[in-house]
Amino acid sequence: MALTGAPTAPPHEQVPDGAGRGGAPAVMVRMRVALLRHALRDTDRAFWIWFAGGCGLLLALGTVVACALDPDLGAALLAAWMLGWVVGPLVSGGDEALRAEMFVATGLSRWRLGWALLTSSVVGVAPVVSAVAVLGVVAVGVRGGVLATLLAVVAAAAQLAVLLSVSRVAVGVVGVLVRYRAGAVLAGAVTGLALALPSQGWALVAALAARDATQALAVATRVAPSGWGLAAAEAAGRGDWALAVGAVVALLALAASTFALWCVLLQGRTTRRAAAIRPRRLLSARGPAGATVRAHLRSSARDLVQVNRFAFALAYGLFFCALPLLVGWTGMLPWAGAVFVVMAAMVWSNQYGRDGTALWLQLVTPGARRIDLLARQGTFLLATGPLALVLTAGLVAAAGTPVSTWPYLAAALAAALGAGTGVTAAMSVLAAVPTTDPHRRGGDVLASGGDARETGTTYLTMALVVGLTLPALLVARLAGWWGAVAGVATGALCCYLLTRVALRHLDEQGVELLALLRHGRRPTVGAPGAVPGRRPVELTGREQSVVLGAGILGTLMLFPQGIVPAVILRGGDPTTRSWFLALHVPAAWAWPVVTVMITLGATLYCVSVWWYRRATTAARSPAVPVRADA
Repeated sequence: MALTGAPTAPPHEQVPDGAGRGGAPAVMVRMRVALLRHALRDTDRAFWIWFAGGCGLLLALGTVVACALDPDLGAALLAAWMLGWVVGPLVSGGDEALRAEMFVATGLSRWRLGWALLTSSVVGVAPVVSAVAVLGVVAVGVRGGVLATLLAVVAAAAQLAVLLSVSRVAVGVVGVLVRYRAGAVLAGAVTGLALALPSQGWALVAALAARDATQALAVATRVAPSGWGLAAAEAAGRGDWALAVGAVVALLALAASTFALWCVLLQGRTTRRAAAIRPRRLLSARGPAGATVRAHLRSSARDLVQVNRFAFALAYGLFFCALPLLVGWTGMLPWAGAVFVVMAAMVWSNQYGRDGTALWLQLVTPGARRIDLLARQGTFLLATGPLALVLTAGLVAAAGTPVSTWPYLAAALAAALGAGTGVTAAMSVLAAVPTTDPHRRGGDVLASGGDARETGTTYLTMALVVGLTLPALLVARLAGWWGAVAGVATGALCCYLLTRVALRHLDEQGVELLALLRHGRRPTVGAPGAVPGRRPVELTGREQSVVLGAGILGTLMLFPQGIVPAVILRGGDPTTRSWFLALHVPAAWAWPVVTVMITLGATLYCVSVWWYRRATTAARSPAVPVRADA
């Protein structure tokens, strides 16, 4: 049966049965292969794809080795892979290169369409890497002989099918929730909790160890669906074929049920009707700047995707700082406001990319570019500043934070707000990543069309905001409340300088930015829309390796080995040393190690920025007039 309510193409436009019906999976697989091949031709995207694939392959091989040596550890790692497949697409928007809405006119039933889309989803780096990871099930089954190995191969295939189908269902369910404001907030809160748990895993592990619950956690990883494949392989190895076959059947049943649920969600996407728009009261503001700020505030409040991301930033800040309460440590709780500001800057770092070709309106309207950019900054401040202040003050009172810590909080909050305001504007212009225009989004509103570049941009934004906040914290360490003054000064200076950089770049390369948002790439020299004498900003493989490598090493040294141990040392005797180097050295060397790590991390960030500036300086040229037909 065809999709209810779906329009049918005229006879001369319908896809032949061999390609559109029985052969739909093969056609979509070839489409995904073509899309992947096209993506690899782009130097920038290819670098991120190969880098992410290489890192994922190393983790997958580690999972296989862990399964072979210690099945309990392997079960925990496979549970982490399933969690990544559920949470990862919720953060990145999912892989919607082929959307269900594109194939409505083919007349495919929801079951055929769902099967074709699910089959084509195995094409990509992430599914291939995950297929390597589930080979850990086969590594366990090899010990039991030929029959056990064959059953382990079937179990591994079923495990991979469960990963893909569960991921699709999670994205589909959250996509349905995000269509409603309460659902968007709930989905953002759940995503924030899911990402905060791995970030503060040491607190959870310490709490479980203190309560002697590690055995219960090991049992939970075995009972979870991610451990059923290992259970089947181990049961086959010891000759318990009833349990082995039952585990495989349970995996197949779970894959089939989640596939059926996803097909139901697909039907809702392809037959949904546009909701009626309630009339809103007119904007009342004085001058174009005030009206633009109010317009951005209203559009942000009405955009449920933005509401979802804002709720994610708030939930992550709260859970990240509240999880140490599991071990009785309240030292991080007052920092929730500052963490929230940093996470909000991350989700605000691609404003022009998310608005798409609406940039054309600012380019053809005299004076609109400056007003619009400043209005976006004002929107960020109004949306995050008051809430961060209230959150910090409330948690300081709730945790009984000593007065000696207040200068650090004031310095961090002031510097983070100013730096975040400037960095989000600069990154939105200098590192915009094209996404699907809001009016062209499909039934899954989370699928914005972004890629790995947007993820890299968000993490770079986080690193810049935190790095620009460090000087104020150092002043607070040395001079107390003068750190708050330094935070205000640092934030204001960063906001001013980065705003100037963003405005200059928008004036000089606004046409190229519009071409990037419209076509997905900047125009090459000599192409229509390109400015004569200016080459596109494109880093070579070596430059990308240096920029990314310095940024990653700087992150590791600055945050987990520098800032976090400093906070723990400042808060008193740590309950767990975890993997923080400064907590494993003698007490006399703890602060010198923290200082060295922070210095090295900041230096590597400077190296990353310097290399990027060095590579892109040649792309600068004098401003050119903007054409109205651009």
